[in-house]
Amino acid sequence: MFGRTEETEAMKVSASSRKERRGEGKLAAPWRQRARNRRETIACTPVRPSPEQETLQEEKKLQTVLQEQKVSSAGNHVDVNVVSSVESDTAESFAPFSSLMLIHIKGRRHVQVRLVEPSVRSLNSGDSFLLVTPEHCILWSGEFSNEQERSKAFELGSFIQSQRDLGCSASAVVHLDEELSSDSSAAADFWSLLGGRKQYRGAGAPEEDELFEQGVVESNWVNVQRGHGVLMLDDGHQMEVKTVAVDTWHVQEFDDSEIPVESSGQLHEGDSYVIRWTFSISAVDDKKILEECENSPGSKENTAFFLWRGRHSNASGQDTAAFLSIGTNANEKSQVVVPQGEEPPCFLQLFRGGLVIHRGKREEASTCAEWRLFCVRGELPEEGSGTDGDCCCASLRSRGSVVLLNSQQGALYLWNGCKAHSSVREVSKRAVERLTEMCPPELGLNKTSPVKMHVVEEGSEPAEFWTALGQMDRKAYDCMLQDPGKYNFTPRLFHLSSSSSRFEAKELQSPTRLPGLVMALPFLQESLYSVPQPALFLLDNRLEVYLWQRCQPEQTESSASARSLWHSERRCAMQTALQFCKEMNPRRPPQAYLIFEGSEPLTFTNVFPRWENLRPLTRSDSGQVKLTLVQDALAQLMEPQYPLEELLRSPLPEGVDPQHLEVYLSDQDFQTVLEIKRDEYASLPSWKQTDLKKSKGLLC
Repeated sequence: MFGRTEETEAMKVSASSRKERRGEGKLAAPWRQRARNRRETIACTPVRPSPEQETLQEEKKLQTVLQEQKVSSAGNHVDVNVVSSVESDTAESFAPFSSLMLIHIKGRRHVQVRLVEPSVRSLNSGDSFLLVTPEHCILWSGEFSNEQERSKAFELGSFIQSQRDLGCSASAVVHLDEELSSDSSAAADFWSLLGGRKQYRGAGAPEEDELFEQGVVESNWVNVQRGHGVLMLDDGHQMEVKTVAVDTWHVQEFDDSEIPVESSGQLHEGDSYVIRWTFSISAVDDKKILEECENSPGSKENTAFFLWRGRHSNASGQDTAAFLSIGTNANEKSQVVVPQGEEPPCFLQLFRGGLVIHRGKREEASTCAEWRLFCVRGELPEEGSGTDGDCCCASLRSRGSVVLLNSQQGALYLWNGCKAHSSVREVSKRAVERLTEMCPPELGLNKTSPVKMHVVEEGSEPAEFWTALGQMDRKAYDCMLQDPGKYNFTPRLFHLSSSSSRFEAKELQSPTRLPGLVMALPFLQESLYSVPQPALFLLDNRLEVYLWQRCQPEQTESSASARSLWHSERRCAMQTALQFCKEMNPRRPPQAYLIFEGSEPLTFTNVFPRWENLRPLTRSDSGQVKLTLVQDALAQLMEPQYPLEELLRSPLPEGVDPQHLEVYLSDQDFQTVLEIKRDEYASLPSWKQTDLKKSKGLLC
């Protein structure tokens, strides 16, 4: 179900070292990672028109003529003559033009141009149309078409006629208005070319144009992928995305204040921010085209707005109102809400590796802290980010990097874990470079008082480093110094649930994942609390598998059905975990452990970049981590029989279905209580079985 793997000698780990860090249990051979390749897309302004009922070949013919329209939608200005001069995209490189083409012009704010079927049924009274043949260039405007549509149609028709494009040699553009007299010879030609004058559609509702534009934006977007570099479009063309400017506003109760440049990328968990991304998309299919795009004085730009919400911000609608207000004032449609922890790559790259997420609120933040620690995450240097963490040894991760900063002393330690991969080290290095370059005041930095960076490797820390963390305590985190494993794998996380009336395992994946790249810390603790409780998650850490359980329904009479469903889910989850281990490595499956919220081992919590104990401690908490093998827990949960006294007592034993208590009785108790044998009971209709159980007190 989850895929199989093969054992590799390189990943065998010392049993004693894993047992000491985890607490107990056997070791398991590793298995091969299966990377997932899916890119997040951000819906942006459409780049090119797509035909509705014509062939792809005809669309390519029209692209040469509509290059100005295409690039305008993408945020660029390209000289059409230059585009036409490229041999690979010239009109001559395609088959001969269709002798009859009908172009549909529709829209209000962003007018769209489409090639449609050249027939009367394609017309309507609310839009403009351009009919092109070798001898004709006829512009037909519906009675209720708007000025934007008429202007775009006139511009396009004039270009086609003057440039003799699309095989058109008409001497002039002929204008026809639906509401005026149509008895001219040009009108006769127009209707004749479309197959004769027949009935066609009238104008749509007044809001139709805007609804059409919205639908086009949602269906025809540019996959900006990671928001930088060269993109490969579906049609084989290449486009380059470049950031022009990044502006940030802090959303406050009575006003929205713009963040200064030096504070760009300094966000707080208790606040919301609006970030405006101004970017350009340039064609890079040919060097000459790229040079013209860059040197064009009339180049246009695209804008997208992000509403970033900190995990402790007040999402009452105030930040949304500010978000929509800023976006509407700029007449932009691309608006994306980004919750903390779910930042897509195109958002992270805005800050060039310098994103820092602080605790608390901006107006309450203090820069007087002596030492501050930030956990660095990211797969590419330009997508790195730092998260404010506790300044103690428990925040260290052997597979990651942290930044320890004291702005008052001008000291900065870049600590790399012993199992941190080269990509992690590059990301953390870029993060430090951006901090020292920008000198954000939120960190107490300024350009007149530079800080001195010290690169520290795990196992070779100076005394000053441990002094900053309070004291040296290798047992406070999952220290891997004595572990010979290479740890060249990415952990996997699954949410197990039957909420859709079917038990399913849904894999959670990081929005910044890259195929073939190891991600040591791909998840946040918040992911475990993002679903309704009670919750079950399966964490595959290759060397062991954890089944994490959060909470359970209250022991009340009204929640009997909920508890029954919960126990059924637990059984399915345990069976799934064991089957998962078998498919990972049939010969030596890893051990599967059942762990509970609040008593997780370090080998589990250190898979997350930051971990907080969110479950309040009770008197029953011993402070020690207790691990239970899933197979043992499942055997206990599948106990077939209970004494009658236990089944009549409240609360019921764990895993017992209150609607079918009879199945847990021994044969002797069954016949004593129900006064009937099992086979006779099984032959009764369901309603008689229910009545019998109620009469004997086995069903309320």
